[in-house]
Amino acid sequence: GAPAAAQAAGAELIYEAEDYRHPPGQVREDGQASGGKAVVVSRQAPAGDIIYGQYDYLPAGRYLARFRLKLAEVRGQGPVARLDVAKSGGQTLASRQVRPQDLKDGGYQELEVAFELAREDKDLECRVAFLPGVADLYIDRISIAPAPQGLGDYFKRLWRKSLGRND
Repeated sequence: GAPAAAQAAGAELIYEAEDYRHPPGQVREDGQASGGKAVVVSRQAPAGDIIYGQYDYLPAGRYLARFRLKLAEVRGQGPVARLDVAKSGGQTLASRQVRPQDLKDGGYQELEVAFELAREDKDLECRVAFLPGVADLYIDRISIAPAPQGLGDYFKRLWRKSLGRND
């Protein structure tokens, strides 16, 4: 079954980052974050996988993973993090890099990663890998929901973009 921290809100799975954090990520109080807490990684921290390990079950289908993030102390334009969705054995289904221009307003924003499961998977996880030197990264939560029906063309473009194809 789903871990206690993953609440099914309708058909949506919600993972609070503090329940899946790993070093050098640290839990801090944050009034803007859901639940009042976020996982924070200083730009001086070493690179590493900060969030992983939900290992949840999902049936076959198309989904959107939404990563709620913000940046602080921005000192460059390079990538700050890599967001990805992986299935059993750590095989990446879709990923995207996060750069300062993706999170401009200083508050939390959701970045989407579209993915498709050809068949059910019991070890699905959403991961955040930190890349040092550019900015402090705040991770609030990750949610997964079925891709909206009727957005076929939008979904296909987003899915291809998250696979690194811009055609």
